[in-house]
Amino acid sequence: MKILKVKKFEKGYKPSLLTKIILIICIITYTLLISINTFIGLFNTYAQDLINSPNLPNYMYFYRLKILEIISYSPFYFIVIAIIQTFILLSFVTLHRGFTTGYYSYLIAQTCAIIIPILVMGKQAIAIGDIMISIFLIVYLFIELIRNQTKSEKIKVKIN
Repeated sequence: MKILKVKKFEKGYKPSLLTKIILIICIITYTLLISINTFIGLFNTYAQDLINSPNLPNYMYFYRLKILEIISYSPFYFIVIAIIQTFILLSFVTLHRGFTTGYYSYLIAQTCAIIIPILVMGKQAIAIGDIMISIFLIVYLFIELIRNQTKSEKIKVKIN
C-alpha cells in the first residue's frame, strides 16, 4: 500500500521574488493605463485637440490619423476599458498579497479585456502581443500558485 501526495489548488500561497517583481511591474503598468484610458474617456475632445495640436512631434505625424481613429470611438468605451483594467490591477494586488482569488479575477478580467475591444472595434482590435503576454501571465501565475502553496493537505490514496 502506497500513499501518494496530491496537490490541490488552495487559498493561500507565498509569492516568490520573481513573481513579486513581475506583479509590481504589472501594477505600475496598469496604473498608467488606467489613468490614460480614464483621461481619454472623460476628456475625449481635449485628447483629440491634443493629438491635432502642432505640439505633437514630427515623427508621430503618420500615427496621428490612427490615434485619432481610435480616440474617436465612444468615450464610454475607454471608461469601460479603464474599469476592466482596474479589476486587473486589483487582481495583481491580491496576488501580490498572497491570495489565489486574484488569479481567478485576473483570468476573468483579462478575458474581458481581450474580448470587449474585439466586439467594439472588430478585427483591427486583435492585439497578438497583449494576448501573448496575458497567456504567459496566466500560465506563469498558475504554475507559481501550484508550486508555492502555504497550506498543504495530504490526501491519502490507496493503490492496490
